[in-house]
Amino acid sequence: MDYLFIDAGNTTVDFRIYNTNNDQIIKIIRPLTQDEYYKNVQNLDEFFIKKNVIFSKIIYSSVVPEWSLIINELSQLRNVEITNIKEINLHDLNKFKIDKFEILGGDFVANYYGGVGFYNEKNLIIVSLGTASTISIIKDSNFIGTVISPGLETSLNGLISKAALLKNFKYEKAKIKIGTNTIDAISIGIYNMHYLMIKSYVNLLSNEYKINKIIFTGGYSKNFIEEINSDNYVYDEELIFKGLKYIINKS
Repeated sequence: MDYLFIDAGNTTVDFRIYNTNNDQIIKIIRPLTQDEYYKNVQNLDEFFIKKNVIFSKIIYSSVVPEWSLIINELSQLRNVEITNIKEINLHDLNKFKIDKFEILGGDFVANYYGGVGFYNEKNLIIVSLGTASTISIIKDSNFIGTVISPGLETSLNGLISKAALLKNFKYEKAKIKIGTNTIDAISIGIYNMHYLMIKSYVNLLSNEYKINKIIFTGGYSKNFIEEINSDNYVYDEELIFKGLKYIINKS
C-alpha cells in the first residue's frame, strides 16, 4: 500500500510517498507554501498524474489552515481516505503535558512520534529549524513543553526589511568569527550565532532534565550538519515523516 505523506509548513509543503511493502519514504515535491500554482488542487492532481504518483490514503500534518483545506479537497478528488495527525482518537492525551493539545501544531505531534516511536527514546530533545526554531522536551515519553524562537530566514527578513540597502545581498553561514563588512557581519549574526544560541539553550535543558539524546530536524538544519555531527547530536531530516509512519503502524 502507498500512502501520501504531507507536511504543510509555513514555508514549504513537503509531499512524500510511503510504500509499506519496501518500507521506503520517497520525496515527491516540495513547493513553497504560497505557490499559487500548487494551491490549485487541479494543478496538484495533474502533477501527480504526470509523475504517476499513486496512493490509497493521505496522512498529513499541517499548520496552515488553507493547506488543510487543499489537502482535504485532494482526498475528495482522488476518493481516498485521509488522516490528520491531530485527530484526537490517535493519541494518549495524558502523554502531552501541555495546556491545550488542540492548539499544539501537527509538526510537534509528528516529531514527537518520530522521536519516541521510531527512535524508541523515552527522553530526548527535538530541535526543529524551520520558519520558527523550536526546542521540544520529551521526558519519560511525555511531551512536557517547548520553546519557540524566530527561525533563520524569519530573523533575517525581519532585519533586512527595515534596511533597504541590505535586501539585494546573499547571506549564508560564515567561516569567520567576526565580519569586516556589513554582509559578513549579518551572515555571522543570523546563521552562526543562531546555531550557538540554540546549542546553548539545548545544553541548558539537557542538564536541567538529564537528557542526552538530541535530534535536529527541519529544513534549515541542513545548514549545520557539520556542527550537529561534531556536537554528537543526531540530524534527521525525515523525522516528521517517521512520525507519520509510526502513527500508521500503531493504529
